[in-house]
Amino acid sequence: MATASVNHKPIYRTESRNNRRVFVELKSADGSDKECVDALTTDFSESGIGLLTYITFPIGTEVEVSLDDDVTIKGKVVNIEPWPDYDLVRLGICFLEKTDSWLVKSPCLH
Repeated sequence: MATASVNHKPIYRTESRNNRRVFVELKSADGSDKECVDALTTDFSESGIGLLTYITFPIGTEVEVSLDDDVTIKGKVVNIEPWPDYDLVRLGICFLEKTDSWLVKSPCLH
């Protein structure tokens, strides 16, 4: 993966967030990299999700987040926040589409 720039602008959230932790898989939506990256949810809302991972994607990259084989959503990386104490990054993902199998509505997350 390419090294991404960090968005240092403050994030103002207007939606409530759920802070439940769930492991997911993350991969590029364009198919250029078939490899899945493990990630841990930090929070999620109706419009996006925060993910902790060791590998980052550049801001603007369209990604797929999978909870199970049949629960996948598409989103775009909109923020990157380093977590240097843990050698991790937090990716802010804005959802691009919502379907019946949408991650936020998954019974695994309620």
